[in-house]
Amino acid sequence: MIVGRGAIVAAGSVLTRDVDADALALVRPPQVDKPGWAARFREMMVARKAARR
Repeated sequence: MIVGRGAIVAAGSVLTRDVDADALALVRPPQVDKPGWAARFREMMVARKAARR
């Protein structure tokens, strides 16, 4: 990955290509929602914590 001299990369951007000199790189991927993921994650953490006892 090469970021050209004088280029600016926006905060939070994850670059996947080179950025030309003096360019502004903006990257914002589309939002992806995963229904039920948080509840399953919490259940897994509770089970993991219980297994350590």
